[in-house]
Amino acid sequence: MQYIKDKLHEIFSQEFINDINKKGGFFIAGGFFTSLVTRKEINDVDIFFTNKSSISEFIKWMKDEEAWCSFISEKSLNYCYKDYKIQLIHYDYYDNLSDVFQSFDFTINCAGWDSRTDEIEMDANFLVHNSQRYLHFNPKTKFPLISALRVQKMTQRGYYIPKNQFVKIMLAVSQLKLESWEDFKGHCGSLYGLNYVTNEIIGDKEFNIENALEVIENTSFDGSNVIEFRIDLRVVDFVLSGEEVTYVKLPDGKIKCVSECEDEYILAEMIKQGSLKSKQVTVKEYIGEYVYKWVTGSLRSHYDSSYVYELDKEAVPSNIHNKSSWGWGGGGKLYFSTLEGLEGATYYNKGVILKCKYEEEDIIDIDSNSQLTLKKVIPVEVIESLEYLK
Repeated sequence: MQYIKDKLHEIFSQEFINDINKKGGFFIAGGFFTSLVTRKEINDVDIFFTNKSSISEFIKWMKDEEAWCSFISEKSLNYCYKDYKIQLIHYDYYDNLSDVFQSFDFTINCAGWDSRTDEIEMDANFLVHNSQRYLHFNPKTKFPLISALRVQKMTQRGYYIPKNQFVKIMLAVSQLKLESWEDFKGHCGSLYGLNYVTNEIIGDKEFNIENALEVIENTSFDGSNVIEFRIDLRVVDFVLSGEEVTYVKLPDGKIKCVSECEDEYILAEMIKQGSLKSKQVTVKEYIGEYVYKWVTGSLRSHYDSSYVYELDKEAVPSNIHNKSSWGWGGGGKLYFSTLEGLEGATYYNKGVILKCKYEEEDIIDIDSNSQLTLKKVIPVEVIESLEYLK
């Protein structure tokens, strides 16, 4: 098996391996070994970890190596690295390869390498079942629905499954707990780089088996993939911790993530796909009942001195606001701040603060610096200094 070890060391340097081992180590198991012993092209390298620290260190290495992250979900992260698809499994952690094998669905994948010992282990039936192209199912696997989907792919590759083994898969599926869309999505995909059932497909349907069957009726089980992107480590923290990402939906349908993360676009895409835990809140739950703006002592706009705000009177963009402009007043928008954004707002500490009511449907956009644009507001109070708001 030395040639397998040599292949692994071609992909991952000894320095790379040593650094991950300091955090607990990792295992490579599954299709990589199946491809090697059956003389097929290696497409995927599935990697399992002993703890969160080891996968976090691996991710840092991937970032340093400028590897592309092509998929992210609550089960796995996929990278394109040295012409290989590297899949980091994080839905569970393992002490040894035997534990990894217990989670696999077919014995043809039960072979692996331990980074800590540089040793290869195999299930007793790994070689013989691959030589016979025989699919023997492990009913203790975590995701038997995915196994059922994989059967078709495996049979297309020349493997066969006896009826008794397929019945085992069906019986394992019948034991699944399916009480919510989260349960259903979790068992239908987001592994091996695929999302079979997304939030967009489900829509606003209430979960029940009838609706689940309707979703399946209209689902292509070729799977869908998110676009490739470079991943921010904060995104990884959300995924690995299972932390719930909070977001608001603006009137134009745009998703704005409330949870702090530099890569808001990536989080928004993941929310649409249903690839991580998320919770929608209203705009007012996010920014509060009021918006604020620095104006002159006579309530004139700093941007347009001819524009005067009046208390309890609706304020809408003026003619100058409606003109195309690179400045703060262009495009028919009113520019305001959240309470937290006042210190970073344009004209900070110049004049007084205008406190205004707004309606959620009048929000145009909210940026990452707590600045926002609106169609209209109603001024309700003048505040002399920021210290009165703290």
